Amino acid sequence: MIRLRDAGYTYPKGVEAIRELNLDISVGEVLFVLGHNGAGKSTMLRLFNGLLKPTTGTVTVDGADTAKVRPAQLAQTVGLVFQNPDAQLFRDLVSEEVSFGAAHGAGTGGTTDRFEQAMALLGLESVADRNPYDLSLSWRKRVAIASVVAMGSPILVLDEPTGGQDAEGTRVLTDLIIDRRRHGHGCVVVTHDVELAFDCADRVMVLREGRIHLEGDPMSVLGDPLLTEAGVEPSTMHRLSAGLGLDPPVRTVDELEEQLRVQGGLMQ
Repeated sequence: MIRLRDAGYTYPKGVEAIRELNLDISVGEVLFVLGHNGAGKSTMLRLFNGLLKPTTGTVTVDGADTAKVRPAQLAQTVGLVFQNPDAQLFRDLVSEEVSFGAAHGAGTGGTTDRFEQAMALLGLESVADRNPYDLSLSWRKRVAIASVVAMGSPILVLDEPTGGQDAEGTRVLTDLIIDRRRHGHGCVVVTHDVELAFDCADRVMVLREGRIHLEGDPMSVLGDPLLTEAGVEPSTMHRLSAGLGLDPPVRTVDELEEQLRVQGGLMQ
């Protein structure tokens, strides 16, 4: 659905943010993108729906060259939620914000169905009649996400969605990602939250200085010794496994308990 071939982007002042990226993203896949601040993550996301046009190489979305298609048209396929929700919110009520997304989308199902599903997925029913700007940052992010989810775009792109989120907001976000995978929809998440990537991703990509530094399944990437070179720390389970000398590392608390039980039996 999204294809980058030798794609690069250099800002007008000469800053080369993205370099020679080759990447394919399929509908139904959950891709997490990690990396230090300034690694090029947000720039890359803006290439996905034409907000930025590659200065080298090509980016295509569902076969269409993004350099030749308007962002509004590409948004029907790739729905982007900005890191700062205040850059997207403009209506007086939460319900109006989400309704606007539903009315301007092209996803399957009717406008009312997409609206109701987005409100339920993000847990917004109780604040439907509130002004978004009367809500906390955590809630405003949920409203911005819901407004894009309501469009029904096959691929949802989230830029740092867990920033400013409380535990409940993170749980809602996790459920949303799982729901999208269950229904065959794609999701790209840029985040510093290694634990969320470990729990939810099908594939993890780590950017460093605008290039792909590591790429693969969460288990291999999030335990790779090269991870720290990109300013990313291994997951908690990888660090626990390393500290306890467990090889291969465990994925869950249940696996950890089982390995410790086995080790205890061997020691006896």
